[in-house]
Amino acid sequence: MKLSNYNLSLDIEDKCAVYNTISRKYVLFDGSKKEYVNSLLKDLSRDKYEVSEGELLKEFIRAGIIVDDNLNEFDKITYLFNKVKYQENRFILIISPTLDCNFRCPYCFEERRDSYITDEAVEGVIELVKKVSKKVKVLQVCWFGGEPMLQFEKIKTMTKVFKEICEKEGVSYCSTMTTNGYLLNDELIEELKALGIKKFQITLDGHREFHNKKRPLADGSGTFDKVLENIIKASRKDIAVTLRINVDKENANSIPELLDSIPEDIRKKVGVNICNIFQNKEMVPLAEYFKTALNKGFQFRFFRKNYEICEGTFINSITVQPDGKITPCQMCNEKGFHFGKLRKDGSMNITKPSEFYKFRTTSAIDNESCKKCSKFPLCLGGCYYNRYKNNKACVGTNYGGIELEDFIRLEIYNDVAQGLVKETEIV
Repeated sequence: MKLSNYNLSLDIEDKCAVYNTISRKYVLFDGSKKEYVNSLLKDLSRDKYEVSEGELLKEFIRAGIIVDDNLNEFDKITYLFNKVKYQENRFILIISPTLDCNFRCPYCFEERRDSYITDEAVEGVIELVKKVSKKVKVLQVCWFGGEPMLQFEKIKTMTKVFKEICEKEGVSYCSTMTTNGYLLNDELIEELKALGIKKFQITLDGHREFHNKKRPLADGSGTFDKVLENIIKASRKDIAVTLRINVDKENANSIPELLDSIPEDIRKKVGVNICNIFQNKEMVPLAEYFKTALNKGFQFRFFRKNYEICEGTFINSITVQPDGKITPCQMCNEKGFHFGKLRKDGSMNITKPSEFYKFRTTSAIDNESCKKCSKFPLCLGGCYYNRYKNNKACVGTNYGGIELEDFIRLEIYNDVAQGLVKETEIV
């Protein structure tokens, strides 16, 4: 037996953990035993062990921290990554029914356009769903924008057709929406829920003063109170809400006050995703803000349990723009990176085949530096548009102000707080 090449040793307050990034499992123990554990793990060639040592080693083996001498771990990582990337049972369809928006956020990367989904694009998307539903078991539709609720009637029409097709073909249907939340109300929330749209991502950028400055309506008026009200309504109607908080130095200190504005009875239903505004020249450290959210009873959506990066990296995934152009993701659209266009019959007219195949096969698997990095099974190469542009760069170990190690510490901290893990007793 040997130590895995993909272990991280972490201090977490008065405790220590050895975390394996392939298995996503760990062994937690009192910090005073760190030297003893390190000594035990450094010498795995002994012929004899004490009974207590043998039991402890079994825990490390179960967590993947100790592996078989003959195991090629990078082959295992490659297999697990490709198993997800090239899966054929699920199709992910991201649709931007409009690029227009009722907000005027100064940091938004979306260029304001009076762009609404065309009848031809609607027809093409429906025909595409007819085709893929004959080959997959799950259809996942993600509504994006602009503000998708500006095209609610089109969303409702398309969704009803999607669900009819899926029911006919025996395909499971699920749907999410990224929305600013302003146009929601009790009636619409019920309608969206009935349409199978049961997950929202909604943004509040700090408490009232800061949010209203950063996310005003087109006429300049504030939006905080209305959006907060609708987050609460959606959560109480059993819609899973991810609260996104875009941070810079100006609004960061208002995060605790913002979190306090969410009623305690729904906090366990609300996931928190705190991100630096992408224009920030100096990133705000985020770990303590996530910890504050956990302490206040919110959920933290821990990441990459299934070797997933983002929807854009799946072979069975496309993003459709209002004019029918197809891209890997919405960010790629903003960069002007398109594969081609969706035809009315649901087929894809790939106008840039060399770029299409290069992006679809882009991977950090063949990057020698990545192979040697103990964090790689979590990072998986980071943003694949950036990877596509420069496969030599390290683009994934810091996520806008939070290191991967801090994500792991937060996960373990949350597990301890929730009573989900038992500390290993070392005699």
